[in-house]
Amino acid sequence: MKVGNRCPLERVGRGFCRVASRFAGAVGIGRWWKSYLGITLGTAVTALGINAFYVPNRLNDGGVTGVAILLHLVWGVPLGVGIFGLNVPLFLAGARVLGGGFGARTLFGIAALSLWSQVLRPPPATHDLLLGAVYGGVLSGLGLGIVFRSQGTTGGTDLVARLLVRYAPLTMGQGLLAADLVVIAATSLVFGLTLGMYSLFALFVATRMVDAVQWGLDYSKAAWIITERGGTVAKEIMDALGRGATVFQARGAYTGRDKDAVLVVISRSEVFALKAVTYRADPQAFLVFGEAHEVYGEGFRQVEHLEKRHG
Repeated sequence: MKVGNRCPLERVGRGFCRVASRFAGAVGIGRWWKSYLGITLGTAVTALGINAFYVPNRLNDGGVTGVAILLHLVWGVPLGVGIFGLNVPLFLAGARVLGGGFGARTLFGIAALSLWSQVLRPPPATHDLLLGAVYGGVLSGLGLGIVFRSQGTTGGTDLVARLLVRYAPLTMGQGLLAADLVVIAATSLVFGLTLGMYSLFALFVATRMVDAVQWGLDYSKAAWIITERGGTVAKEIMDALGRGATVFQARGAYTGRDKDAVLVVISRSEVFALKAVTYRADPQAFLVFGEAHEVYGEGFRQVEHLEKRHG
């Protein structure tokens, strides 16, 4: 049943339509279909990168999918069968050990990636190892980024990392890296060090692409300014750049003197202007920049953008 601005069963009665609309909102029909559509699209893109660039060049970017690629290249195991066969036991082990927090979207992501890997079989796009690593990494990372933005996962390395963290003194990031590096080391042993190095480069490209899709390319800069003239610095920033600022009370650990810590978020193009404004107001100020992603509020993205993405 389609739930939109008008109920398709309006002739039956407005009361039925009101009940149906409330039910749809309660179960999240307006959200879940977008999520599953994103997972479907993302896994298709990832499978395209695997079959068009990785497999013809005997490359992979680690993880459980990398193991499936090795099984396919060495023993001829169908790629989709390998991905599904390796992921399902991991999913069951994760659910048993860590609890059922993986959900239906993980199973759907595993099944979708397995199916697309078996169905999408384009001819090799290139036999150049560098191009295969770059474009394979771009498509693999792009697809996984779409899956993650759709609040889904394809299982794989994520499940392995969680199990490693449970039984070994590792962080989640270390567990992910360890799982990927083991597979790439196996690639080096089977196909030689050169292909292992290209696979490591593909992993780097895919990881950067996932970050780009998740966090976007339009990142901003967050600046902390430690100064004894917080009010003056903040006023200069607001007057010259039109940006808001927040002033916190702070104290120097070495000097013990009271200071102000001014927080301001700006665009990349305003970095040099902020430096000039800050040191004009206080030549002794301490200034540090950091990257800021997904900035919401006045002067940046509005909250409605977030609501549309998950609504």
